[in-house]
Amino acid sequence: MPTAIEQASPWLQGRTFASWREQFDSSGYLIFERVLSPDRVAEIRTALAPYLERDLTGRNDFEGLKTNRVYALLAKSPLFAELAIHPLALAFAEAELGPSCLLSALLAINLHPGETVAAAAPGPWHQRVLGDRRYD
Repeated sequence: MPTAIEQASPWLQGRTFASWREQFDSSGYLIFERVLSPDRVAEIRTALAPYLERDLTGRNDFEGLKTNRVYALLAKSPLFAELAIHPLALAFAEAELGPSCLLSALLAINLHPGETVAAAAPGPWHQRVLGDRRYD
């Protein structure tokens, strides 16, 4: 069976996975366009809509008083689970955490206009892991 990196190759735009990792390590983020088809994006938006329509906002400044957060997406629809195991996402997760990593949380964050800027604190995005914590 091909590795996660091999399965991610259609989205690497002719670059090596290592070069994308270097860019991720230096910038803290990456942008890949058109990873999902427009039809798949529409399906995901439809599945997410009932939860966002509840308009539940954050409980404090950290969560964002003008921000909707939908937790536990993996339990809400198989469409969300497919995002967690998408070859591109899995390639980066396994490269960072090891091939036996377990992805068990997925959330949606919908920022509204006028939301306060988050304080400079570690968030759910790129975080450095100190030492070797891989359990292969």
